[in-house]
Amino acid sequence: MAFDFLTVFLTTGSVMFLAVYFTPFVPVVTLGGTVLGAAVTGLAAALIGLLVRRVQPHQRLTRAAIELVGITLVVTDTARYLPGWRITHGIGTMVFLLVLCLVQTVLVEVLYRTPANDMTKSAK
Repeated sequence: MAFDFLTVFLTTGSVMFLAVYFTPFVPVVTLGGTVLGAAVTGLAAALIGLLVRRVQPHQRLTRAAIELVGITLVVTDTARYLPGWRITHGIGTMVFLLVLCLVQTVLVEVLYRTPANDMTKSAK
């Protein structure tokens, strides 16, 4: 479980960093702010995925919906509260954030292994 948590944290944090760093929709003043924001959102995505799996272990669509809402809140709150982050207004930004949160949700769903798909349990 710890390996899954760290994998989700590093992968979602890296995707968030690359998305913010290379697109103009969420301008960040410093590189340190970009790294901190990506780490916060990656950690939050991993925690949300872990907690949702504890509450709803078998209902995949419900899990994904809860994760999508949680990740969207974390991304917008990160942009609101971290100094130097600013979300530009416009339809392009809205589409960008929607796609980014969907990608983060898919990554969390794919990277966390479910007990039915765990190779160590099926090998026994």
